[in-house]
Amino acid sequence: MQNFINSEIFSSLIFALIFACIFALSKVVNILLPRWTELSRKTAHFSSGITSLFLPLYINDYKIITVMCIAMFAFLVIMKIFNKMGEIHNVERTSIGVYLFPVSVLLIFYLAHENFPLYFVSILVLTVSDSLAALIGGKYGSVKFDVEGNVKSLEGSAAFFIVTFICTETSLLLMTDMDKLQVILIAAVVASIITGFEIIALWGTDNLFIPLGTLYIVNRLSHYGVATGIATIIQMFFSIAFVTVVFFKIKSVTASWKIAMMLLIFGSFALCEYWWSADTLIFAILLMVILRLVPGLDHIKIYNVKSALKIGVLPAFFMFASATINDYKIL
Repeated sequence: MQNFINSEIFSSLIFALIFACIFALSKVVNILLPRWTELSRKTAHFSSGITSLFLPLYINDYKIITVMCIAMFAFLVIMKIFNKMGEIHNVERTSIGVYLFPVSVLLIFYLAHENFPLYFVSILVLTVSDSLAALIGGKYGSVKFDVEGNVKSLEGSAAFFIVTFICTETSLLLMTDMDKLQVILIAAVVASIITGFEIIALWGTDNLFIPLGTLYIVNRLSHYGVATGIATIIQMFFSIAFVTVVFFKIKSVTASWKIAMMLLIFGSFALCEYWWSADTLIFAILLMVILRLVPGLDHIKIYNVKSALKIGVLPAFFMFASATINDYKIL
Protein backbone atom coordinates (compact mmCIF):
# COMPACT_ATOMS: atom_id res chain seq x y z
CA MET A 1 0.00 0.00 0.00
CA GLN A 2 2.84 2.38 0.85
CA ASN A 3 4.47 1.71 -2.54
CA PHE A 4 1.22 2.57 -4.32
CA ILE A 5 0.86 5.85 -2.41
CA ASN A 6 4.41 6.78 -3.39
CA SER A 7 3.87 5.77 -7.02
CA GLU A 8 3.36 8.11 -9.95
CA ILE A 9 0.03 6.44 -10.69
CA PHE A 10 -1.24 7.55 -7.29
CA SER A 11 0.04 11.07 -8.00
CA SER A 12 -1.78 11.10 -11.33
CA LEU A 13 -5.03 10.13 -9.59
CA ILE A 14 -4.58 13.00 -7.14
CA PHE A 15 -4.01 15.43 -10.00
CA ALA A 16 -7.07 14.04 -11.80
CA LEU A 17 -9.13 14.69 -8.68
CA ILE A 18 -7.80 18.25 -8.46
CA PHE A 19 -8.71 18.91 -12.11
CA ALA A 20 -12.21 17.53 -11.47
CA CYS A 21 -12.56 19.94 -8.53
CA ILE A 22 -11.40 22.80 -10.77
CA PHE A 23 -14.16 22.10 -13.30
CA ALA A 24 -16.65 21.94 -10.44
CA LEU A 25 -15.36 25.28 -9.11
CA SER A 26 -15.80 26.81 -12.55
CA LYS A 27 -19.39 25.60 -12.56
CA VAL A 28 -20.02 27.15 -9.15
CA VAL A 29 -18.57 30.49 -10.28
CA ASN A 30 -20.84 30.41 -13.31
CA ILE A 31 -23.90 29.72 -11.14
CA LEU A 32 -23.07 32.49 -8.67
CA LEU A 33 -22.01 35.01 -11.32
CA PRO A 34 -23.85 34.01 -14.51
CA ARG A 35 -23.12 37.31 -16.26
CA TRP A 36 -19.37 36.95 -15.84
CA THR A 37 -18.80 34.06 -18.23
CA GLU A 38 -15.20 35.10 -18.83
CA LEU A 39 -14.48 34.93 -15.10
CA SER A 40 -15.72 31.34 -15.00
CA ARG A 41 -13.58 30.38 -17.99
CA LYS A 42 -10.48 32.07 -16.61
CA THR A 43 -11.05 30.43 -13.21
CA ALA A 44 -10.75 27.05 -14.91
CA HIS A 45 -7.83 28.22 -17.06
CA PHE A 46 -5.89 29.76 -14.17
CA SER A 47 -6.49 26.92 -11.70
CA SER A 48 -5.65 24.23 -14.28
CA GLY A 49 -2.46 26.07 -15.21
CA ILE A 50 -1.29 26.50 -11.63
CA THR A 51 -1.94 22.80 -10.99
CA SER A 52 -0.07 21.83 -14.17
CA LEU A 53 3.00 23.75 -12.99
CA PHE A 54 3.79 21.00 -10.49
CA LEU A 55 3.24 17.93 -12.69
CA PRO A 56 6.97 17.27 -13.35
CA LEU A 57 7.70 17.32 -9.60
CA TYR A 58 5.54 14.25 -9.05
CA ILE A 59 5.28 12.55 -12.44
CA ASN A 60 8.11 11.78 -14.83
CA ASP A 61 6.55 9.01 -16.87
CA TYR A 62 5.63 10.19 -20.36
CA LYS A 63 2.92 7.55 -20.68
CA ILE A 64 1.08 8.73 -17.57
CA ILE A 65 1.13 12.38 -18.63
CA THR A 66 0.01 11.40 -22.13
CA VAL A 67 -2.95 9.44 -20.74
CA MET A 68 -3.90 12.33 -18.43
CA CYS A 69 -3.82 14.94 -21.20
CA ILE A 70 -5.69 12.72 -23.67
CA ALA A 71 -8.31 12.03 -21.00
CA MET A 72 -8.77 15.76 -20.36
CA PHE A 73 -8.97 16.47 -24.08
CA ALA A 74 -11.58 13.73 -24.53
CA PHE A 75 -13.56 15.03 -21.54
CA LEU A 76 -13.68 18.53 -23.03
CA VAL A 77 -14.79 17.21 -26.42
CA ILE A 78 -17.53 15.05 -24.86
CA MET A 79 -18.78 17.96 -22.76
CA LYS A 80 -18.97 20.07 -25.93
CA ILE A 81 -20.87 17.38 -27.84
CA PHE A 82 -23.46 17.00 -25.08
CA ASN A 83 -23.60 20.78 -24.51
CA LYS A 84 -22.27 20.56 -20.96
CA MET A 85 -19.78 22.84 -19.20
CA GLY A 86 -21.06 25.76 -21.26
CA GLU A 87 -19.23 28.18 -18.98
CA ILE A 88 -15.98 26.89 -20.50
CA HIS A 89 -17.02 26.40 -24.11
CA ASN A 90 -19.39 29.28 -24.71
CA VAL A 91 -17.42 32.19 -26.09
CA GLU A 92 -18.52 34.91 -28.47
CA ARG A 93 -15.80 34.07 -31.00
CA THR A 94 -14.75 30.84 -32.71
CA SER A 95 -12.15 29.28 -30.44
CA ILE A 96 -10.39 25.96 -29.98
CA GLY A 97 -8.30 27.31 -27.11
CA VAL A 98 -9.93 25.12 -24.46
CA TYR A 99 -8.87 21.98 -26.37
CA LEU A 100 -5.34 23.27 -26.94
CA PHE A 101 -4.63 23.65 -23.23
CA PRO A 102 -4.02 19.91 -22.53
CA VAL A 103 -2.18 19.67 -25.85
CA SER A 104 0.16 22.48 -24.80
CA VAL A 105 0.80 20.96 -21.38
CA LEU A 106 1.68 17.65 -23.02
CA LEU A 107 4.03 19.25 -25.56
CA ILE A 108 5.80 21.41 -22.98
CA PHE A 109 6.16 18.38 -20.69
CA TYR A 110 7.73 16.34 -23.49
CA LEU A 111 10.10 19.16 -24.43
CA ALA A 112 11.12 20.52 -21.04
CA HIS A 113 10.05 18.44 -18.04
CA GLU A 114 13.70 17.55 -17.36
CA ASN A 115 14.48 21.28 -17.29
CA PHE A 116 11.97 22.33 -14.66
CA PRO A 117 12.63 26.12 -14.78
CA LEU A 118 11.99 26.08 -18.54
CA TYR A 119 8.79 24.05 -18.11
CA PHE A 120 7.68 26.24 -15.21
CA VAL A 121 8.10 29.61 -16.93
CA SER A 122 6.37 28.39 -20.12
CA ILE A 123 3.27 27.17 -18.29
CA LEU A 124 3.33 30.14 -15.89
CA VAL A 125 3.17 32.69 -18.71
CA LEU A 126 0.32 30.77 -20.34
CA THR A 127 -1.53 30.62 -17.03
CA VAL A 128 -1.05 34.02 -15.42
CA SER A 129 -0.48 36.42 -18.32
CA ASP A 130 -3.38 35.17 -20.41
CA SER A 131 -5.82 35.12 -17.49
CA LEU A 132 -4.99 38.57 -16.09
CA ALA A 133 -4.85 40.20 -19.53
CA ALA A 134 -8.34 38.89 -20.37
CA LEU A 135 -9.83 40.04 -17.08
CA ILE A 136 -8.13 43.45 -17.05
CA GLY A 137 -8.87 44.05 -20.71
CA GLY A 138 -12.49 43.03 -20.27
CA LYS A 139 -13.07 45.25 -17.24
CA TYR A 140 -10.86 48.27 -17.89
CA GLY A 141 -10.19 48.10 -21.63
CA SER A 142 -11.23 51.38 -23.27
CA VAL A 143 -8.88 51.53 -26.27
CA LYS A 144 -10.14 48.59 -28.31
CA PHE A 145 -9.10 47.21 -31.69
CA ASP A 146 -10.35 44.36 -33.83
CA VAL A 147 -8.25 41.39 -34.95
CA GLU A 148 -10.39 39.41 -37.38
CA GLY A 149 -13.43 39.47 -35.14
CA ASN A 150 -11.47 39.19 -31.87
CA VAL A 151 -11.80 42.37 -29.85
CA LYS A 152 -8.55 43.25 -28.10
CA SER A 153 -7.70 46.21 -25.91
CA LEU A 154 -4.56 48.26 -25.39
CA GLU A 155 -4.96 47.89 -21.63
CA GLY A 156 -5.23 44.11 -21.88
CA SER A 157 -2.15 43.85 -24.12
CA ALA A 158 -0.20 46.16 -21.78
CA ALA A 159 -1.20 43.98 -18.83
CA PHE A 160 -0.11 40.87 -20.76
CA PHE A 161 3.30 42.45 -21.48
CA ILE A 162 3.91 43.52 -17.88
CA VAL A 163 2.78 40.25 -16.32
CA THR A 164 4.79 38.19 -18.83
CA PHE A 165 7.91 40.22 -18.08
CA ILE A 166 7.44 39.76 -14.32
CA CYS A 167 6.68 36.03 -14.60
CA THR A 168 9.72 35.38 -16.80
CA GLU A 169 12.14 37.54 -14.83
CA THR A 170 11.05 36.25 -11.42
CA SER A 171 11.10 32.59 -12.47
CA LEU A 172 14.55 32.77 -14.03
CA LEU A 173 16.06 34.78 -11.16
CA LEU A 174 14.75 32.40 -8.53
CA MET A 175 15.24 29.11 -10.35
CA THR A 176 18.45 29.58 -12.34
CA ASP A 177 21.92 31.02 -11.82
CA MET A 178 21.82 33.28 -14.89
CA ASP A 179 23.20 36.80 -14.74
CA LYS A 180 20.59 39.39 -13.71
CA LEU A 181 21.11 41.56 -16.79
CA GLN A 182 20.79 38.52 -19.03
CA VAL A 183 17.52 37.59 -17.30
CA ILE A 184 16.15 41.11 -17.79
CA LEU A 185 17.00 41.02 -21.49
CA ILE A 186 15.41 37.58 -21.92
CA ALA A 187 12.29 38.72 -20.06
CA ALA A 188 12.03 41.82 -22.27
CA VAL A 189 12.28 39.77 -25.47
CA VAL A 190 9.79 37.16 -24.23
CA ALA A 191 7.29 39.80 -23.11
CA SER A 192 7.50 41.69 -26.41
CA ILE A 193 7.33 38.73 -28.78
CA ILE A 194 4.75 36.72 -26.85
CA THR A 195 2.52 39.79 -26.51
CA GLY A 196 2.66 40.05 -30.30
CA PHE A 197 1.69 36.38 -30.60
CA GLU A 198 -1.19 36.90 -28.18
CA ILE A 199 -2.54 39.84 -30.16
CA ILE A 200 -2.60 38.15 -33.57
CA ALA A 201 -3.41 34.57 -32.52
CA LEU A 202 -6.71 33.49 -34.04
CA TRP A 203 -9.28 30.92 -32.87
CA GLY A 204 -7.74 30.58 -29.39
CA THR A 205 -4.40 29.33 -30.73
CA ASP A 206 -2.64 31.60 -28.22
CA ASN A 207 -3.00 28.68 -25.78
CA LEU A 208 -0.50 26.89 -28.01
CA PHE A 209 1.71 29.71 -29.25
CA ILE A 210 2.24 31.38 -25.85
CA PRO A 211 3.88 28.42 -24.03
CA LEU A 212 5.77 27.12 -27.07
CA GLY A 213 7.04 30.59 -27.96
CA THR A 214 8.10 31.24 -24.37
CA LEU A 215 9.89 27.91 -24.17
CA TYR A 216 11.73 28.44 -27.45
CA ILE A 217 12.87 32.01 -26.72
CA VAL A 218 13.97 31.35 -23.13
CA ASN A 219 15.76 28.15 -24.07
CA ARG A 220 17.59 29.76 -26.98
CA LEU A 221 18.66 33.00 -25.28
CA SER A 222 19.60 31.34 -22.00
CA HIS A 223 22.54 29.64 -23.74
CA TYR A 224 24.07 32.91 -24.86
CA GLY A 225 25.50 35.91 -23.10
CA VAL A 226 24.41 39.49 -22.52
CA ALA A 227 25.80 40.63 -25.89
CA THR A 228 23.43 38.30 -27.75
CA GLY A 229 20.54 39.52 -25.63
CA ILE A 230 21.32 43.15 -26.51
CA ALA A 231 21.64 42.24 -30.20
CA THR A 232 18.24 40.53 -30.04
CA ILE A 233 16.67 43.65 -28.53
CA ILE A 234 18.17 45.74 -31.36
CA GLN A 235 16.83 43.29 -33.96
CA MET A 236 13.39 43.49 -32.39
CA PHE A 237 13.32 47.30 -32.42
CA PHE A 238 14.60 47.37 -36.00
CA SER A 239 11.77 45.04 -37.08
CA ILE A 240 9.19 47.28 -35.40
CA ALA A 241 10.68 50.48 -36.87
CA PHE A 242 11.04 49.00 -40.36
CA VAL A 243 7.41 47.87 -40.66
CA THR A 244 6.14 51.09 -39.06
CA VAL A 245 8.06 53.29 -41.53
CA VAL A 246 7.47 51.20 -44.66
CA PHE A 247 3.73 50.87 -44.17
CA PHE A 248 3.13 54.30 -42.64
CA LYS A 249 -0.35 55.59 -43.55
CA ILE A 250 -1.11 52.63 -45.82
CA LYS A 251 -4.72 51.83 -44.96
CA SER A 252 -4.92 48.51 -46.80
CA VAL A 253 -2.80 46.75 -44.15
CA THR A 254 -4.30 46.26 -40.72
CA ALA A 255 -2.45 46.73 -37.44
CA SER A 256 -2.56 42.97 -36.85
CA TRP A 257 -0.94 42.36 -40.25
CA LYS A 258 1.86 44.78 -39.34
CA ILE A 259 2.45 42.94 -36.07
CA ALA A 260 2.59 39.62 -37.93
CA MET A 261 5.14 41.06 -40.37
CA MET A 262 7.21 42.46 -37.49
CA LEU A 263 7.34 38.99 -35.94
CA LEU A 264 8.30 37.39 -39.26
CA ILE A 265 11.10 39.89 -39.90
CA PHE A 266 12.34 39.61 -36.33
CA GLY A 267 12.32 35.82 -36.63
CA SER A 268 14.42 35.97 -39.79
CA PHE A 269 16.97 38.14 -37.96
CA ALA A 270 17.01 36.24 -34.68
CA LEU A 271 16.89 32.67 -35.93
CA CYS A 272 18.96 32.78 -39.12
CA GLU A 273 21.83 34.51 -40.80
CA TYR A 274 21.24 38.15 -41.66
CA TRP A 275 21.04 37.47 -45.38
CA TRP A 276 17.92 35.40 -44.73
CA SER A 277 16.16 38.62 -43.84
CA ALA A 278 16.84 40.16 -47.25
CA ASP A 279 13.98 38.30 -48.93
CA THR A 280 11.50 39.39 -46.26
CA LEU A 281 12.67 43.00 -46.34
CA ILE A 282 12.58 43.17 -50.15
CA PHE A 283 9.09 41.64 -50.21
CA ALA A 284 7.83 44.22 -47.70
CA ILE A 285 9.32 47.11 -49.69
CA LEU A 286 7.90 45.86 -53.01
CA LEU A 287 4.47 45.40 -51.45
CA MET A 288 4.61 48.93 -50.08
CA VAL A 289 5.49 50.29 -53.54
CA ILE A 290 2.59 48.40 -55.16
CA LEU A 291 0.09 49.57 -52.55
CA ARG A 292 1.17 53.17 -52.99
CA LEU A 293 1.22 53.12 -56.81
CA VAL A 294 -1.99 51.21 -57.61
CA PRO A 295 -4.89 53.70 -57.53
CA GLY A 296 -7.52 53.02 -54.87
CA LEU A 297 -5.78 49.93 -53.49
CA ASP A 298 -4.49 51.84 -50.50
CA HIS A 299 -8.01 52.38 -49.17
CA ILE A 300 -9.14 48.73 -49.18
CA LYS A 301 -8.19 46.67 -46.14
CA ILE A 302 -7.09 43.47 -47.82
CA TYR A 303 -4.10 42.51 -45.71
CA ASN A 304 -4.80 41.04 -42.26
CA VAL A 305 -3.51 38.25 -40.03
CA LYS A 306 -4.86 35.50 -42.29
CA SER A 307 -3.09 36.91 -45.33
CA ALA A 308 0.09 37.34 -43.28
CA LEU A 309 -0.11 33.69 -42.25
CA LYS A 310 -0.46 32.61 -45.87
CA ILE A 311 2.63 34.62 -46.74
CA GLY A 312 4.76 33.81 -43.72
CA VAL A 313 3.88 30.33 -42.47
CA LEU A 314 6.17 28.49 -44.91
CA PRO A 315 9.31 30.63 -44.45
CA ALA A 316 8.68 30.75 -40.70
CA PHE A 317 8.54 26.95 -40.60
CA PHE A 318 11.86 26.63 -42.42
CA MET A 319 13.47 29.29 -40.21
CA PHE A 320 12.49 27.50 -37.00
CA ALA A 321 13.46 24.11 -38.46
CA SER A 322 16.85 25.41 -39.61
CA ALA A 323 17.61 27.04 -36.25
CA THR A 324 16.53 23.95 -34.33
CA ILE A 325 18.50 21.47 -36.44
CA ASN A 326 21.68 23.50 -36.81
CA ASP A 327 21.90 24.82 -33.28
CA TYR A 328 22.68 21.96 -30.90
CA LYS A 329 21.71 24.14 -27.95
CA ILE A 330 18.05 24.16 -28.94
CA LEU A 331 15.75 21.44 -27.63
